[in-house]
Amino acid sequence: MRRRKNLSMLGCRRFGSSANLWPDLRHSSNSQYPALNVRSFELCRRESGGQEFYVIPGSDAEEYVARRFPHKQLKRVSGGLRPSSIPGFLTGIRRTFQRGKAKGLNARYHFTFTGQEQHQATVVIADGTLQVEDGHTGQADMRVTADSNAWLGFLRKERSLVWAVLTRKLRFSGSPKLLLAFGRCFPS
Repeated sequence: MRRRKNLSMLGCRRFGSSANLWPDLRHSSNSQYPALNVRSFELCRRESGGQEFYVIPGSDAEEYVARRFPHKQLKRVSGGLRPSSIPGFLTGIRRTFQRGKAKGLNARYHFTFTGQEQHQATVVIADGTLQVEDGHTGQADMRVTADSNAWLGFLRKERSLVWAVLTRKLRFSGSPKLLLAFGRCFPS
């Protein structure tokens, strides 16, 4: 019974008859592991023995687990977040945001999606916090205009970012360093 209690404190639950435990998206905070973003599928433990941690490469959880449990084995896995719509993308970035990677970053991004799913959104990253708003608000540090299908294809790793830029399906204004910093805040 003790093992179940420890696993529930990690915010994990069992799916079907599988031995893998995946984070429960309903738990938004975790008092035992406050540095972890358990909601974004970063930390999972195998029920048999608990000797492996599943982490997303480049995530806050990867650094934390390596530091806190150096004797445990890390397995790097994909985040599994592959949005199929622009609202799904905007919801997904809230779940996969890495506070540790965003420290020191203060930027406002205006996203304009064209094509099948027309949408405008503002994403503000301010020293480890994230805000996602509908519409464009404030003065943007980086503007991204993208065809919605091309953007979703890039996020699902079906299309190349270079292809999208060359075909003008993706345009941006502002420092490319800000776009790279944005990507580091959301590892996949």
